Amino acid sequence: QANTGELWSIGVAGTIPTGLGMKAGTSPSITGFSGGGYEIAFQANTGFLWVSGTAGTGDTGFGMQNSTSPSITALDGGYQVAFQANTGTLWTIGEQGRGETKLVMAPNTSPALR
Repeated sequence: QANTGELWSIGVAGTIPTGLGMKAGTSPSITGFSGGGYEIAFQANTGFLWVSGTAGTGDTGFGMQNSTSPSITALDGGYQVAFQANTGTLWTIGEQGRGETKLVMAPNTSPALR
């Protein structure tokens, strides 16, 4: 997250300002694909979970809890994202499906994927 509140990507492709706004106090998460490419998950300045990268860019339509950050990991053929929804529960979305886990998370905490 740049000091402008915008998501930037820096790597072998160069420094890329995405033009996408991030929610203050949150951090993006990135994963690389074995065949090349990457995907970033982040909380947009709208409070919704967004993804951006070589697999596509867009609003997932899922609201996130304030002051939390998503986690993303590569899978064969795609990726999986875990995040604290605006309901306070852990959700996952991606190649292995999507849904609420019914697990309540502590306020201001973020999940991790491996």
